Amino acid sequence: MSSDQVISELTRKVEFLLQRQSQMEKESLELTKRFDRLEPLAEENTDLRQENSALKTENTDLKAEVAALKAQINSNSRNSSKPPSSDGYKKKPAFPRKKKGKQGGQQDHKGRTLRQVEHPDKTIKHKPKPCDCGHEFSDEELSVAETRQVFDLPQPKLEVIAHELLKGQCPVCGKWHKGIAPEGVNAPVQYGHGVKALTTLLNVDYRIPFKKIQTLFSDRICYQ
Repeated sequence: MSSDQVISELTRKVEFLLQRQSQMEKESLELTKRFDRLEPLAEENTDLRQENSALKTENTDLKAEVAALKAQINSNSRNSSKPPSSDGYKKKPAFPRKKKGKQGGQQDHKGRTLRQVEHPDKTIKHKPKPCDCGHEFSDEELSVAETRQVFDLPQPKLEVIAHELLKGQCPVCGKWHKGIAPEGVNAPVQYGHGVKALTTLLNVDYRIPFKKIQTLFSDRICYQ
């Protein structure tokens, strides 16, 4: 290949590279414009999510407030600390009317009682005392003579879940990013949906005043 042909071939490759470089610069500019358009949308999406979470929390609080107002309207001397004089014409008779029909279990009604379960949650072994002669029994010498099961409620305890919102700085553009909290988690310290649901259930369905519910939480769970 002659020198002119080599120069011509190199010139053609250089022109091709220059055209490719120009095309890549245009694509890079277009991507930058797209990114600039998407960034405000991403921030707007984050704001909308936070606003939606706040609205859901407000909705939950409003439901609890409505339930409290209903409970207050339906409260009387039998389910609250109000005096009997506050019942007005809604007072119930001091002695309830006798119900007609037989009391207690009816004929052909199948009763139901506790039965031992095959896999209890906890098993405690009670070893016999040493023999009168002084011999102490080892585990290999003992066998189960009788099993008694007790159905009881465990000590209630609140589960505290910490939500840590992590942040980081992009090493490319330097922008800071922060994690988003789950829906309904809007304060540094708050009660969860389970506590709110239980409080509403006790107050609305079982007609327990909020002060007594607060005392119950303080005595049994050590939280107010």
